[in-house]
Parts: sequence; C-alpha cells; structure tokens
Amino acid sequence: MQERAMNVTDKIDLLERNEQPVKKASAWTGLDTKTRLLIAAMFANKEQEVDPDAFKDLADWIKEQTSAWSYLRTNIRFSVAANLMLYTADPKKAFDSMMQMYDQLIDSGFRRHNVTYLAALAVTTQEPELSNEERVRLADRAIALYKAIRNDRMFSTNEYDYPLVVLLAAGREEPVEAIAREVNDTYERLRKGHWKRGNDLQGLTHILALDTEKSVDEHVQRANDLFEAWERELRRVKPAFYSEIGVLTVRSAITQDITIVRDLEERINTLPAFRWNKELGTMIAAQFTASSDLEESPVSEHMMTTLAILQQAEMAMMMATVGAVTVATTSGN
Repeated sequence: MQERAMNVTDKIDLLERNEQPVKKASAWTGLDTKTRLLIAAMFANKEQEVDPDAFKDLADWIKEQTSAWSYLRTNIRFSVAANLMLYTADPKKAFDSMMQMYDQLIDSGFRRHNVTYLAALAVTTQEPELSNEERVRLADRAIALYKAIRNDRMFSTNEYDYPLVVLLAAGREEPVEAIAREVNDTYERLRKGHWKRGNDLQGLTHILALDTEKSVDEHVQRANDLFEAWERELRRVKPAFYSEIGVLTVRSAITQDITIVRDLEERINTLPAFRWNKELGTMIAAQFTASSDLEESPVSEHMMTTLAILQQAEMAMMMATVGAVTVATTSGN
C-alpha cells in the first residue's frame, strides 16, 4: 500500500523530531541553532527523518576530501551533506561531480567563495551526469550571464547571486543577453512598487526568471498581490522574505495561501527551538506552503523539480550567510 503523502502539519511534527538527530550529528562542531533548524526543515520538507549516524559520516567524509583551507571544512559541509543525501542517489559520487563542477566554475571566472560550492551543488543535484564538455559550456554560459546581469546592476549583484545565476544558465535556453534583459525588466517593474532595491530584490527576479511558464507581467502582478497579502496577514515584508514570496509566486500561490503561511508560522514558532528564531519560522512556513498542493498551481513536473532545487539552494544560501563571518578571512579551494 502506498504511504500517504505528508501534509504540512505532519512536516512540522517531523521538523521537531529531526532537530535532535541533526544536533547529535553535529555535536561539538559549533553548528549554530539556525543552521541546525534549516537542515531539520530540509529533511522534513522532503518527508524524511534524519539518520544522525549516516548524516555525520557523510559530513565527516566531505571534510576529509578537502584541503586544509577549504570552505568545505567549515560547517557549510553539513548543508552540502544534507543536500546530497536528499537530492542524489549516490552522495559520494555526486560530491565528486560537484567538485568537478566547482573547479570548472573557477576556471571560467567565478570567485573562490562558499557560495560557489553551493552553485556547483545546485547544478549537481539537478544534472549529476554532466560530461566535461557540458560542464565547460555551462560554466562559460553562467559567467557570461552573471557579467551581463552585473553590467546592469553592479551594486546589487555579488557572489550570493552565483547559485541562482548558474541555475538560470542551466535552465534557460535563450541567449544570456535576453535573460539579463528580462531580469532587469522585472527588477525595474517591481521597484516601482513597495519593494526595496538591493540584492534581495535582485534574488527575487532570478527566482521569477526560473519560471518560463508565466510572463514578466504575470510574475510582477502575482508577486505584488502576494506582497500585499503578506503585509495584511503577517507583518511588514522585510527584504529577507523576498525569496519566499518569489518561490510562492513561481508556485502560483494565491493571496489566500498567505493565510496558510501565517497559520504554519504560528505553529512552528510555538516550538521551543524557534523561541529566538521567529523570522526563520516564517521562512520555513513559506517553504512548506510552497511545497504543498496549492489551489491554483498548474505547473509541470519539470517546474516542480526546479522548485525543489531552488528551495534547497535557497536554504543552503541562508546557511552560507550565517557562516560568512567565520570564513571571511579564509581562502583556498
């Protein structure tokens, strides 16, 4: 008999259960509470319980594969391990593919940075069997797209755009100049509304550009509608929540779905671990809502796969942001 798919309430229960196994696997590593909760949420969103021994073993193995000054020797390795376990059939083989993709991104002009690993990770979880020629082609296309976007938005484009830009280069077939124009057009239209300028708004435009099933007009209208609903049902929309609204927009959420986000947020934030992490509770509530069967979501299976990759990349980026201070002075590969 096929098991019943989890509803969002089940996922919250699983999130709570998953926290302790993640805590056990990362004991004495200094992994912060926010990252621990994000990893627990990632597994819950995929309806999986955390095996603390398997998780720890993979994270330790990743550390052993890297050089002394590698970013992967920091706690970002737990994010990488979680994503490989959740999104690949053979995590160790996929890690090797990820490292080959990372090296090619560096060769093509991307900076050595923790999010460059996450860009390679995002590609690997979506395309684990790329040939050397395909990796070269993708990396060259991605750096060309990054430069085209940065040419339009120099002060709001930085390394934290790498994962989504690489996913755009992989998922869109149009010339990079056309993609960059679309991203810029979406940015200009959104900034005329209530959205604040900056990298968070730019990240939102990248998320919207991953969805080729809607026009720029449709993206802007739905995003604006969800923005207004968020402010009615929740609170002021901080730039930190822009990505969540972007995911909900691509997922064809309707304004009533923000009520679901609110209800989930209230329940998540009653958990003891979220006492001092209320904003994170809101983000996870939005992620769980975006993964559920929304009332108006005529998206293809391919788009659902892209959304899954987007969600894990976004969570990994948040983890990287949390750990940025600890690795800011390190270098190497």
